[in-house]
Amino acid sequence: MEIKQMLDWIKQNWDNIDDKFKSDIKPDKYSGKIKELKLEGYIVVLLVDRQKPSVEADYSFDEERMGINKFGEIIWGFDSGCSCPSPWFDSYPDCYNVSKTWKEFKVDGFDKGFMEDAITKFTEIKTETENAKK
Repeated sequence: MEIKQMLDWIKQNWDNIDDKFKSDIKPDKYSGKIKELKLEGYIVVLLVDRQKPSVEADYSFDEERMGINKFGEIIWGFDSGCSCPSPWFDSYPDCYNVSKTWKEFKVDGFDKGFMEDAITKFTEIKTETENAKK
């Protein structure tokens, strides 16, 4: 399965996906804006949200994320630091990138197993969504 198939399915089934799979990546209403996103675009289905497997977790963090919003945009990024700052908060909005299409999406920087983790999460979301329709 490729990113485009996952992106298309999420976009087409957005209203049927349980809210527990959706995350608001904007830390608070006073935070800066990611210039490429509409207000509703900050709600994403995170297919990857993890500590990089190649970096041992200790008092510091080195995380990666990839999500898809209801417009089919791919929001992705990296954040790292010591335990003092909050991941995805203190470096916001500079920690995120937006790709309007799957062809623009760059997988550079993601750790090994990134795509497998994305597929696993997508399969979980798709299975639960389809079972809920029955």
